[in-house]
Amino acid sequence: MNNFDEYNRPIKIAEGIYWVGFYDEISNFHCNPYLLIESDQAVLIDGGSRPDFAVVMSKILQTGIHPRQIVALIYQHYDPDL
Repeated sequence: MNNFDEYNRPIKIAEGIYWVGFYDEISNFHCNPYLLIESDQAVLIDGGSRPDFAVVMSKILQTGIHPRQIVALIYQHYDPDL
């Protein structure tokens, strides 16, 4: 197992907070969306771009959250990766 294997799943940062992004070793690029969960609702911060959708959504589902439970999307800056 290499150091990047942990990127294949959501990473719990704190209670109710998960990093659901990914790391591309070839381009050395991090996509850094975060999922905040409270009770049965969630907020996604900086969800990534269209090509990132499958990986990010897969990790969201791994946390046990259904997409209908995401009540808000927050994009904190303008960037082509968002």
